[in-house]
Amino acid sequence: MVSAARTAIGKFGGALKDVRAHQLAAHVMKEALRRANNLDPHLLGDIVVGDCVQCFDEANTARTAQLAAGIPFEVPAFTVQRQCSSSMQALNSAVQQVRCGDSEVVLVGGVESMSSGPYYLPGARWGMRLQNQEVVDAVWEMLHSGSGVLGDRMIMGVTAENLAAKYNISRQAQDQLSMESHSKAEAAIKAGRFKDEIIPYGIPGKKGQTVIFEQDEHPRFGLTMDDLARLKPAFRADGTVTAGNSSGLNDGAAAAIIMTRGKALELGLTPLARIVTQGAAGVEPHLMGYGPVPSTQKALKKAG
Repeated sequence: MVSAARTAIGKFGGALKDVRAHQLAAHVMKEALRRANNLDPHLLGDIVVGDCVQCFDEANTARTAQLAAGIPFEVPAFTVQRQCSSSMQALNSAVQQVRCGDSEVVLVGGVESMSSGPYYLPGARWGMRLQNQEVVDAVWEMLHSGSGVLGDRMIMGVTAENLAAKYNISRQAQDQLSMESHSKAEAAIKAGRFKDEIIPYGIPGKKGQTVIFEQDEHPRFGLTMDDLARLKPAFRADGTVTAGNSSGLNDGAAAAIIMTRGKALELGLTPLARIVTQGAAGVEPHLMGYGPVPSTQKALKKAG
């Protein structure tokens, strides 16, 4: 990996709510190329982008973003979807291309615009006749991730409750982890530790002015255990998972340039990191959040 860049992360319905996924992705694609000594985009063998909530009017987000970024249309591009790990899979796919010799250089990215998730009308195309019709929220459906094919539909938050019950993870332990996460993010933001990796994004403001968005929105500054303790369970009346100790719905994008060591030496680029290996694993859908455990074990085993 020879370059990387990201936008600041916007909260659901926040500063980036009117910015489309391909616009965010195009922004970081251009910056990743610039940071790689203004890499000639014709050198790209492929572009791979992970995007979970893809909208129909920008299908194949990678390709739409590529064209918006001004990258030559001769360069191919494709989008992958593996739910929360979509961008990780994009990275894995890019690395695999480089390792097997299909490409020397690959632009890889991840983008999400959950605020742009559409509503749709099932059955409307062929006529709903004499009946009411439900408007379906694509983001809400994504959070259930097709769980109904195996029986009861289950939102992701309930799978977290299942894990908490299975492994005796208390509400206090979850709140403590959440508070530490927010506190560390706050400290890092105030210390300017993300300044070099975040690319400011200009958002149209009032009276024609441009608002510069350059700080992550999701971290809650000054969060305390008392604040978290006051929140009600979000998914089960007697549960432990709340809005405060859950991950958020967000908007943002990141991109990086992956290439062979030889190509990096040829171009005079200093690597930021070396990708050693990766692992993916499936788990029971009702314990969805456990997936990183066996996948990490796989990666560690492969790495020796």
